[in-house]
Amino acid sequence: MENLEATLEVETVTTAAPVETDPPALAPEPPPPADVREEEIGTRTQARVRGTRSSIDYYRSRIAEMEKEIPEIEGKVRECFAVYDALKAAGFDPKLSPWFEEITVTTTEKDLIPLARILHSMPESGRELVNPDAPAKYKESRMIRVSLRPTKYPFVTVEYVTKATPGMACEIQTVVTKERKLVCKRQ
Repeated sequence: MENLEATLEVETVTTAAPVETDPPALAPEPPPPADVREEEIGTRTQARVRGTRSSIDYYRSRIAEMEKEIPEIEGKVRECFAVYDALKAAGFDPKLSPWFEEITVTTTEKDLIPLARILHSMPESGRELVNPDAPAKYKESRMIRVSLRPTKYPFVTVEYVTKATPGMACEIQTVVTKERKLVCKRQ
């Protein structure tokens, strides 16, 4: 028997899906040349400095305006305290506002004449219900707080409570208002 040697060449063909590889890492952008970077820094620095100087100029002008107001403020505070002291000396209990710009005196109708001797002319500046939520049949619903402002001392308010009478120039009205609202539903 004959020994036959045969060489078999087999060609293998593989069909596989292409393998995905990560994209090559992008190199960071190189920094701009030093002269360009320095120019940008210089421009931004100048803008900030201009803004700060502008603010400083504004505050300096505002301070100068306020310094001009100081004598007027001192005069108003002194006048306010002079009136306050006169009211105290007359036996009233005036209340000073926190900045010493206004005085409120709560009193009764019988004390209006002694107050007028100190404060002079006191025209009425307003009226309001003391308890606007009280039902009309109750006595409190007819109580009115009257405010007076002396013409000579406009920083003073004199208040007293009185009962609304049929002969008064004002009347108590109940006003019903309708309101429109937008109501949205969530979907």
